[in-house]
Amino acid sequence: MSTALLEDRTEFVQFLIDLELVKMQTYLDVGTLNWLYNNVDDASILKTTLNYYGVVIKQSPPSLIGAALMATTANVLSMDTETAGEANRVLEMLLQRGRVRAKRDWTNLPTISELLLKMLGSFSSIHYAEVTTFTRQHLFPEPFQELFIWAVLNNRNALAMLFWRYADDAVPLGLIGCNLYHKIARALPTYDTEGQIMLTNQKSYLEQTSKEMIELCYSKSNV
Repeated sequence: MSTALLEDRTEFVQFLIDLELVKMQTYLDVGTLNWLYNNVDDASILKTTLNYYGVVIKQSPPSLIGAALMATTANVLSMDTETAGEANRVLEMLLQRGRVRAKRDWTNLPTISELLLKMLGSFSSIHYAEVTTFTRQHLFPEPFQELFIWAVLNNRNALAMLFWRYADDAVPLGLIGCNLYHKIARALPTYDTEGQIMLTNQKSYLEQTSKEMIELCYSKSNV
């Protein structure tokens, strides 16, 4: 799953979730989410947003969780399913990029928590903590919500929409997403009109879909 997320393989991620080849309630722990934030191929938008909102990037000690995630992916290769070929290709890409070597993380979850607090005005989670022996395996109670935020902050819109559809509280999460897209667009340089338009369109789509869901719920409540 982790390698598919890093490679932005939305259809493959959906395949893993729908067939329950990955149990999301036991997949996303503190160590995994921290690793995902640190191993996105292009984190330029997230770094720009951190800088714009004055969040100092706090580095963490070298993380070894990448090796564990690679081993988990390798286990998929031995499965006699149609996922093996895709998993093998994704794993090879990950190895070629050298993402699984032990290295110093460029950011951490407390830094992301501070950013979300500044962008949303209110954010608090005991799970956005430093990765330690004690916190590494703490599971997130709402994994789709956390992955939605990760995808939005890293400009992975197709994945964001996928996780949004799976989330339990889609309407409030959609409004949070609209706020994040708006704030990220403000952080982009003025010359990046293409990026601003893309984020504005994504915000508008999410906003419209959330409104339609609210109207649908309201109409059903009056039946």
